[in-house]
Amino acid sequence: MNLKPGLRRSLSSIDFMVPLYSQPQKESLFLDMRFVRDNKSSQEYNLGIGYRHLMPNTYLVKEPLILGVYGFYDYRLSPKRNVFRQATFGIEALNTWFEGRINGYYPTRRQYSIGSVATGNASGAFVGHFYFLSRNTQLQTEAAMPGFDAEAGARIPIPFIDDQYQWRVFLGGYQFKRKGFKNVSGPRVRTTFLINNPFEKWGLPNAKIKLGAEIAKDTVRGTQSFLEFGLRIPLGSFGKKI
Repeated sequence: MNLKPGLRRSLSSIDFMVPLYSQPQKESLFLDMRFVRDNKSSQEYNLGIGYRHLMPNTYLVKEPLILGVYGFYDYRLSPKRNVFRQATFGIEALNTWFEGRINGYYPTRRQYSIGSVATGNASGAFVGHFYFLSRNTQLQTEAAMPGFDAEAGARIPIPFIDDQYQWRVFLGGYQFKRKGFKNVSGPRVRTTFLINNPFEKWGLPNAKIKLGAEIAKDTVRGTQSFLEFGLRIPLGSFGKKI
């Protein structure tokens, strides 16, 4: 579960990761299901499948490295009750200290007229996997934007604190283009502070609490900022004894 309050838009989400196949310390195949909602009455549903492979130590990487690929089917209901569909594909690489991801977004070309306006500027917003843009000309139109984003992050050592607490910083950017709409591109910076096993002494191991902050600036929305509060609890942890 994640909550992301922002100055212009706030998001909430629930996600479930279900293992389909796993070989310990080698590979895993999993199902990823997500539901995202914002305070503007947008809803999004993501259904995905992913695969991760654990590479042992090599000359280039001095510790095990996880390589992964994933794909999603995305369904979005806009505040105007218009429906958008999209395919999302991504690759990732991560280990104890570093991680990076690249995602591509491929929505259908459908767009909707949502009323007439005299003048105005384009406006847009991320909701889950979608980047959604309204074009304010004589006839206002909304559409999902194809594009990509990428980011790389690193864990920052915290002196005198063990691995239960982890601080990471991420740098990234994104670009979305669609004919007839303004191009959207810009940088994004975020940071997270992770607390591992906060409820272990109460018989609930492997839970995680995430605190974070994010800021992005692009050619359409200007500057956007969010705080983040996340909680992850493995379903198999319920009922375990201390």
